Amino acid sequence: MKRNERRYTTGRGFLVALTAMLTIGPMHGFGQQAEKAMANMAFESVTERAARIKAFLDSMSAGKLSDIERCYVMFALGSLRAEESIPVLIEALETRGDIFDVDALPPFGKYPAAEALVRIGGKSVQPLIDKIDQNAAGIAADELHKLIYRVIITIDGRDVIKFKLENRLRHATTEESRSRLKEAVRNAADANVLHLPGETREDRQSKNR
Repeated sequence: MKRNERRYTTGRGFLVALTAMLTIGPMHGFGQQAEKAMANMAFESVTERAARIKAFLDSMSAGKLSDIERCYVMFALGSLRAEESIPVLIEALETRGDIFDVDALPPFGKYPAAEALVRIGGKSVQPLIDKIDQNAAGIAADELHKLIYRVIITIDGRDVIKFKLENRLRHATTEESRSRLKEAVRNAADANVLHLPGETREDRQSKNR
């Protein structure tokens, strides 16, 4: 398939195919199986959805997935708005999704875990602020915090993140925590929103307002 003919593979069929792949074997023929399953997939019950999320989380914790499989799973968890996956996604925030040589255009972008947290929405924000407050200082931490700012701003907007960080700062109990949060208040204002694959130009413009 030519590059300009590649399509995103999403929807319920994607989730069915991904679950099967993680159970049966490697991601060979993933796109075709996902599209076939999509055509036949019935509406999932709450129980089926919960079982699917559990299967994805179990596959992440087992540590047997390849890097690209982890990225697909994170995308799936975001698509399912799986709030129970927030801690796992936060720990995987810096996982890169733009380093694979694949035949089909994947549905995720540079940071699949960050994109999944954006899709999950508001429930992700407080745990991300907790991560900023708990994380040790250093260059690696600075880069992680920049990504966290982008996720929170994309979900809540600049004014809201400033308010929430300042509120957390007022209640800080240690000098180390106050120092981290002061830096966060200063730096968060300069962060850019995180654009998701498949967004239109209008979507991106509305985020930047």
